[in-house]
Amino acid sequence: MAHVIYQCMAKAGVYEAGAAQKASSWLRIRRGILQVTDSALVMGDLTIRYEKIDEALLLSTRTWFIPGYVLRVRTERTIHDFCVNWGRFWKGELPFPVRRVKARVRWTPSAVAIRALLIAAVLYWLWTRFGR
Repeated sequence: MAHVIYQCMAKAGVYEAGAAQKASSWLRIRRGILQVTDSALVMGDLTIRYEKIDEALLLSTRTWFIPGYVLRVRTERTIHDFCVNWGRFWKGELPFPVRRVKARVRWTPSAVAIRALLIAAVLYWLWTRFGR
């Protein structure tokens, strides 16, 4: 049994290596507990042993002032994106080789529209509640 070093809530998307990633693919993500053990990454029935990792990137992002990380793990056949919240653990030494990169979140037109509608709804509510 592997020793659990760290665990946290995560969202994970899985893609075929070499296939184009689409923003809509995040609709089919799984949610659960990501465990970083001394020998593998484990999330539910998914286990990625460290020796099977071809490349690991830790993308540091910020969305609406909220910091977070995307751990992108590439194996021979698949790419796994684990979206995790900010935490001191991710700034330290990890039990597998990882390249750290600052990344910007790209918003799709639909994401911009949803955010604009949300802001408009809040402003309308504030105006009806306090503006009259």
